[in-house]
Amino acid sequence: NGDCQLEVLKLGKIHVGVVGIAAIGNLLRAASCPLRRLNLRSCQLGDDGAAVIVAALMINTSLQSLCLGKNDITNDGVYEIAGALRCNIVLQTLDLQNNPFSDTGAIAVVDCLQHSNDSFRKLKLRHCNAVSDEMKEELVDLLLVNAHGPELAQKTKQALTADQSTTGRSK
Repeated sequence: NGDCQLEVLKLGKIHVGVVGIAAIGNLLRAASCPLRRLNLRSCQLGDDGAAVIVAALMINTSLQSLCLGKNDITNDGVYEIAGALRCNIVLQTLDLQNNPFSDTGAIAVVDCLQHSNDSFRKLKLRHCNAVSDEMKEELVDLLLVNAHGPELAQKTKQALTADQSTTGRSK
């Protein structure tokens, strides 16, 4: 019938390149392709690739889970992601682990969630440069205003605490 039935796409550890990321962006924009989960972990996206995904998220109405972990996304890319999250009210899980953004980038993401997406359930920020104690407390405070806030805040706090204890043991 010509309609796409793809609901899950896992491309982790594959360098998708400019053409590949453009195709994924087009897929996310297509109303006829109800992609619900997208894993782009370790695809060498950087901020430019993240920007393509972000542009698609602005209009996407089906994606519920997005993994952008380990893609060299900096604060610039994370700020764009935060902007998209202000428009996208469908996304429930976002994985930004192992990217080199700082506290301010993480706070931008969480801050936008408190103003827009009440369906959001899981935010993964481990192994980023965003691990200061002050940032952890601010994240937890900001997450509490989400409809799933207490549960989301507790899970994030546990993950960030585990991240710190793991980092502490390796030193």
